[in-house]
Amino acid sequence: MWGGQDNKPYPIYGKVFMSFKPRDGFYLTNTAKAYILDEIIASKNILSIIPEIVDPEYTFLEIITSAKYDTRKTLQTDSELGAKIKAVIINYNDNTLTKFGTRFNYSKFTTVIDDTDTAINGNLTKIMVKKNLVPTLNTNLTYTVDYQNAIRPGSFYSKNTFKAINDPVINFPTSNLYLDDDSNGNIRVYNISLAGEKVYLKNDVGTIDYGTGIVLLTLMVSSSSKLDNSIDLVMEPLEYDVLSERNNILTILENDISVAMRAE
Repeated sequence: MWGGQDNKPYPIYGKVFMSFKPRDGFYLTNTAKAYILDEIIASKNILSIIPEIVDPEYTFLEIITSAKYDTRKTLQTDSELGAKIKAVIINYNDNTLTKFGTRFNYSKFTTVIDDTDTAINGNLTKIMVKKNLVPTLNTNLTYTVDYQNAIRPGSFYSKNTFKAINDPVINFPTSNLYLDDDSNGNIRVYNISLAGEKVYLKNDVGTIDYGTGIVLLTLMVSSSSKLDNSIDLVMEPLEYDVLSERNNILTILENDISVAMRAE
């Protein structure tokens, strides 16, 4: 819960916002929201303050880890040790993250990986942060994506492709398109040539404030390669201790975990 004066990217006075994570799934149903507002909150509400329930926002952490291990201390294979590490990461997510106001502590997390098995001698782990944007199709809109953490310049990109058939500016509108940033705060859109090279079609489809982690993106998306037509937007945080606030929830999906083993 937070007051409208603390809302971001801009304050909304006279409101109080609240967010709930259901036990199963990602979001409350509209019926559940109506029940909370009408049956629970209405009798306690101060008339001058308007309550509003907003869905939680999910920030997905991608884990890319390479762990080294001593072959003299184990009979397990690379795949077996890797599976154990993956299970430990999933357990860490379930018990430490997936709650409001949590913080991803990089040092503690890498220690958890090291403690998976006595044969493991250390790990090199990279963290990427992913937000899922669901655009309104065939409408030119500006979207705000708030990572709530500083972004490393030059690390922003779209993970899946999209199309912009009706965009009047982008050439080759029916091709598969991607996004990245130019390290100077500008977001660019490009496709891939037959030679496998990036061909930039537009250099100013959005901006990034690297310090605040706020991305403003103006697009007219017609479809994407995902079934829900969403676009996964990924960046590397400047600091690997990732923070969350307000209605934001940190979580790690199983498909976003990559484990490589190095024998010594």
